[in-house]
Amino acid sequence: FSVCVIVLSLALQPIISIYSDLKNVENEITTLTKIDIPSKDLTRLDQRLDNIDKSLASIEDEIGKYDMIKNISGFEGYYANLQKIKIINQKGRNVLSKTRGSLKIVLKSAGFKVEEGDQLSDTASISSILKSTPELIKIYDDSEADVLDLIKAINTLDENAMPGGIKDKITEVKATTVPIEKDFPEFSAQIRKTLNVLPDLLGIDKRTTYLIVFQNEKELRPSGGLLTAFGTLSVENGEVIG
Repeated sequence: FSVCVIVLSLALQPIISIYSDLKNVENEITTLTKIDIPSKDLTRLDQRLDNIDKSLASIEDEIGKYDMIKNISGFEGYYANLQKIKIINQKGRNVLSKTRGSLKIVLKSAGFKVEEGDQLSDTASISSILKSTPELIKIYDDSEADVLDLIKAINTLDENAMPGGIKDKITEVKATTVPIEKDFPEFSAQIRKTLNVLPDLLGIDKRTTYLIVFQNEKELRPSGGLLTAFGTLSVENGEVIG
C-alpha cells in the first residue's frame, strides 16, 4: 500500500505543480483585460506578458522533470497529456513571442507609454490604435496559422485521463476551442472583416452618423413594423458626440 501511495504521489506531482502555474497564467490574462488604457501608461503590459511567459516556461520545466512517469502502468494517457501540454506551452510561447514586439510597436506609434522612458502623447487613445488597423491586421495574418495550430493542439488533450481540477479546466477550455477549430475559416474571416470596418464604424477618420429607427412589430409593415420613432447617433474618434 505504501508503495502505491508513493507511486501515485510521484505521478500526480507534475500536475499539482503546473496547476499553480496555469492559475497564474489565467490571473495574468484576466489582469490584462483590465489594463487602464485611458491612462495611456501601458508599461505594466510588458510585465504581465513576462509573467505569462515565465509561467509557461515553468510548466515546461516541471513536466520535463517527470519523464519516468511513462514507465508507470496505468498512467499512459496521463503521461501523453503531459507531453501535449508541454507542446501547447511551446506553441503558446511562440505566438506570444511573434506578436508581442509588433503589438508594442503599434501601441508606441499610437502614442502610448509601453516601456519606461517612453513619452506619453496627448493623442494616445483607442482611436489612435484603430488608425493602425492595417498593422493590426498584419499582426493577425502573421500569427493566424500559429493560433490555429495552438487551438488544434489544445483539442487533442484527453480530459478523461486527467484528475479533478485539471479535467474540469480542460473541458471548459475545449468547450470554446473545439467549435473555433471547426469554424476557423469563417471565424478568422470575421475577425479580419471586423478589424477592417471598425475604424469606419467608430468614426475614426471622419464622423459617422447612424439612423436609429424604432418599430412596433405588433403592427406589421413591409419593413417589419410600424415606425414609431427615430433618431440619429453620431460617433467621432470612437466617442459618441451626439
